[in-house]
Amino acid sequence: MWLPKSKMLLGCLVALGTTSVVWAGPTAAVTKGDPVSNTVNEPQYGFSFSLPANWKEIPLTDTDTGALLSAAKSADPGLANVLDSQLIQAVKQGLKVYAVGPVSGNFIPNLNIGIESSFGAPTGQEFLSEMDAEVKILLAEAGVQDVKTSDTRLPMGNALRVTYKLPLKTTSTVIDVGVQLYLEHGPHIYVITFSSRTMALDRSVAQVVENSWSWK
Repeated sequence: MWLPKSKMLLGCLVALGTTSVVWAGPTAAVTKGDPVSNTVNEPQYGFSFSLPANWKEIPLTDTDTGALLSAAKSADPGLANVLDSQLIQAVKQGLKVYAVGPVSGNFIPNLNIGIESSFGAPTGQEFLSEMDAEVKILLAEAGVQDVKTSDTRLPMGNALRVTYKLPLKTTSTVIDVGVQLYLEHGPHIYVITFSSRTMALDRSVAQVVENSWSWK
């Protein structure tokens, strides 16, 4: 069986869903008809997509802790609390895009994208099948529950869609719900993770990203 080069990359994408803060702010869900704004451009890997209204991208161009926190504070003073050592470590491991939505309770919904080389990986349906088996192993090792996978055809390409629930370490009652997409394009594998407290919100944000995604 082919194995991803970076198990840690896939694991950290799940772990990022546990980020929580104490920050008073509006709660908003994405509904049909909401305006779409905030285009994210990634010239190095040749893609762009739109975030839902009220979502913000946190630049990850600097690996220095101080620079990351300054960038977050500039975007929104409350967001600096999100960028802890866990996120900084994830950046070093390959995280390329990180965006956050309006706070929900003490949790900030987030979107992140990890990218790694597809060298040695199978292609087409074989890639999806191999990822299906491997992802189930990785998520189980991370303590993820109710993992469900399915192959899906999206405008960005064929992808493995994964939904899951992850109990947060801070409390036994709070659950982080997530949606992940695994797809192969050119020389890279893309892992896109949506994390929030409701599957409905994850799916609605994912739909905005999927429908607006463009390869350059």
